[in-house]
Amino acid sequence: MVGDPLRDALVPSEFARQLETELAAALHLREELQSALQWAKEELAAVNAERDALKSASDRAQEDWSETARLYKEMKVERDALIRGEYVCKKCGIRKDGEGAKGDF
Repeated sequence: MVGDPLRDALVPSEFARQLETELAAALHLREELQSALQWAKEELAAVNAERDALKSASDRAQEDWSETARLYKEMKVERDALIRGEYVCKKCGIRKDGEGAKGDF
């Protein structure tokens, strides 16, 4: 079998076919990986956009809550004053203590 020309001719072509098949499989895998990478980048961008929107909404909610708390405190002070008997004069618009004469109220 030494020097068999048929065998020597087939071995390199079989090896070449095997390399060609492996190369095609590797190129196909590369395309799939690139596609998966592109999908992952798009998903990451969508998640980041959603996170930014939620952060923005959270910031707005915090600002709204702060404003609501401030208004509540102001209204509580106003209510407490009215409970103590303070009133606003109908003539001059000045707050007056409820202990005085009630003629202007």
